Amino acid sequence: MYPEKLPVQEERRLHAILDLEDCVKNLIAFRQYDYDDESISKEQADLHELYDSFTEKYGLINERANAKAFNKDNAYYLLCSLEILDENGKFERKADIFDKRTIRRHTVPDSVDTPSEALTISLAEKARVDIPYISALTGMEREKVIENLRGIIFPNPQKKDGEDYVYETADEYLSGAVREKLEIARIFVEREPKTFSENVTALEKSQPIYLEAGEIDVRLGSTWIDKGYVQDFMYDLLETPRGNRNQITVEYSSFTSDWNITNKTYDWQNAGCQGVK
Repeated sequence: MYPEKLPVQEERRLHAILDLEDCVKNLIAFRQYDYDDESISKEQADLHELYDSFTEKYGLINERANAKAFNKDNAYYLLCSLEILDENGKFERKADIFDKRTIRRHTVPDSVDTPSEALTISLAEKARVDIPYISALTGMEREKVIENLRGIIFPNPQKKDGEDYVYETADEYLSGAVREKLEIARIFVEREPKTFSENVTALEKSQPIYLEAGEIDVRLGSTWIDKGYVQDFMYDLLETPRGNRNQITVEYSSFTSDWNITNKTYDWQNAGCQGVK
């Protein structure tokens, strides 16, 4: 950082804008932290006074001269939002922040009527299905919560939190490697049929259709194909002698997405290798 030399008038303009910025940020903070109405009203009155004083001397915040002086500051567009302009860029009125309570402190309900509402809050606040938290919000026992959310959440047999299974939403549990999940669920349902019977039923309905070989279109060089399969295909196609396979290999760089064959000319007597690049 370095001090910038500005004309006196330009420096006064910037000081006026910075005073306005401080007042706006204070007002936002007062509302976020739920200050009393008297403090907020006083800050709004200060904002009115600073804004009127600024525009009387320097014009609208959105005007070109003010943009030129202040648009490098990341608060400039926040200050621009203080002015409501029409489609032609003409001033219509001051923004609601001057007179209304536009921001309220984020509050989380401490009780709800239904487990589905509690589940929504759990996902929003904790980003997971938290059964004890849902129980606390609804006042229901764990077993009753699980019963009410049956088919919406599922226990994951591969995850545990202490003695209890971790529950996941249907969207999460019934996606991904569903074939593998079904195999695991079938093992666990034999041990705990009451807990995992729903898992098996839901996973069976979520299984993708098996494709015939002719329905699978694979483009050589697709990044999801392991380089080992590409290498085996090359050996088979070009009939690479076993003695040469340690020298001729397929390499793939995940950083550049480039494929490369090492020692391409090593098997120079192989007619199939002619012209390989």
